[in-house]
Amino acid sequence: MPDDLSGEYAIHKYRHIAAVDGDPATTLGQLIDACNEASAEDLGWIAIVVVEPFLDHHWAEVKTAFVEALRTHPKLRQAYRSAVLLHIPPDAERLFDSASEPDT
Repeated sequence: MPDDLSGEYAIHKYRHIAAVDGDPATTLGQLIDACNEASAEDLGWIAIVVVEPFLDHHWAEVKTAFVEALRTHPKLRQAYRSAVLLHIPPDAERLFDSASEPDT
């Protein structure tokens, strides 16, 4: 299936990643793998379909591991920067934002 810009496409393609109900460590690994393989268009969908619900539910459990992953995976940083986070504390969001600064 070629990449397109439909939400249904993204939901179908990334449904194997249990962003809310899965083990947070496993989900983070799947998220990293998905980002590493994703097209630029897909990174935006990954932000919506996986990153947002994942961090909304598991930010406290994965804070340290997620920061490290952001620092070492450029495509994860891109996906994170497209996410809209509504349910995490400002200090955690600032920490993630700092770790996701673009490469210089």
